[in-house]
Amino acid sequence: MAGIDPAIEEKKAWVVGSFCQALLTGVMAQRLIDPQHALSGRDLAEGLWVITAGVGSMSVASERAPGLP
Repeated sequence: MAGIDPAIEEKKAWVVGSFCQALLTGVMAQRLIDPQHALSGRDLAEGLWVITAGVGSMSVASERAPGLP
């Protein structure tokens, strides 16, 4: 996942996997509780872009999806 070899970078693989699981669980809960106000895939992508935009080498600013601000 994410190009991380868990045999080499066990902690990093666990952190990334846990983050993805938490995000997925939150999105599922939001869809079940209030589906009309749940975030769309585009909303999630935009939020992730905003969060990662200033993270140096991890920045995706130059690789954003077309149409995102």
